[in-house]
Amino acid sequence: MGVEAGLKDVSAGDVVAGVKVYGYESGKETESVFSTRPAVGLASYRLEQRAKATARQDDWLERIQEEQSNWTSKAVIGEIAAGKKEIASTQSETYQVIHASYGNALAVDTSGYGVLRAVHANSNVDTNRFFDATTLSSSM
Repeated sequence: MGVEAGLKDVSAGDVVAGVKVYGYESGKETESVFSTRPAVGLASYRLEQRAKATARQDDWLERIQEEQSNWTSKAVIGEIAAGKKEIASTQSETYQVIHASYGNALAVDTSGYGVLRAVHANSNVDTNRFFDATTLSSSM
């Protein structure tokens, strides 16, 4: 998963594990207004606990640093907003909708909601294995 933009309480290079993911493009659009009707994906309890345990350890940072050993980052567990659009400006209409409607979201990405839906639909997926493969997603 790749987080593309931090919204609050995160800085460039921080790592965000979304345990609640808002599908921010769900809603009703009339001629002049977009009314959100959030679709929410929740990480499994097991995946959430794994993210929290990983964030408390130091070795996750070593795994992603590789050649940039001076890079510092923090791991944050919480809500993210996900949709198909890349958010390139805080002045965009989409950013304004996200900011107004999903005030507790830490970051925005383009894959988190789909990933959680896929894991939810496939109960045989071992989320711990999945988490090992993806570590935590990085935010900008």
